[in-house]
This record gives sequence, C-alpha cells and structure tokens, in this order.
Amino acid sequence: MNTLEQMIAKAEKETSLRKRAISLRDEGDALLETMTQDKMAADGLNHLDAYDAVVKSELGGAILRHREEASRFIESQPAQD
Repeated sequence: MNTLEQMIAKAEKETSLRKRAISLRDEGDALLETMTQDKMAADGLNHLDAYDAVVKSELGGAILRHREEASRFIESQPAQD
C-alpha cells in the first residue's frame, strides 16, 4: 500500500464526511512535508524548491490534489463537530 492509499484508508475510518475531509487534508499536509524534507536532505535543495519538485512528481501531485479537494469540501461545509 503506497502513501496515498494509506492516507485514504486512514480517512475512511472517520464516520463524518467533514471529519474524513479534515483527515485527508491533515494527512496530505504531513505527507507532503515529509516528502519535502526527504527531498531537501537527498538533493540539498531549499524548502521551496524541494516542495516544488515534490508536488510536480506523480505521487506528490496526487496527494496535493486530494488535499486541495478535501480543503474545498471543508470550506463548503458548516462546522458541526
């Protein structure tokens, strides 16, 4: 199971759609940051260049798209937690 599948599987454990979206957004942020830190260490890049490289990759781009879609959903839903 790759990191994107793990992120989605973790979010599916939540019962409310809004909580699932929050989980996807938060997990996406964490994964992108981890990937960025790894890229910085591996290639000696600064944070901005490493993040840019990560989100341009196939996996990083997919995580970013899921994260952005989840964020838009959260913004469209009233908080009822």
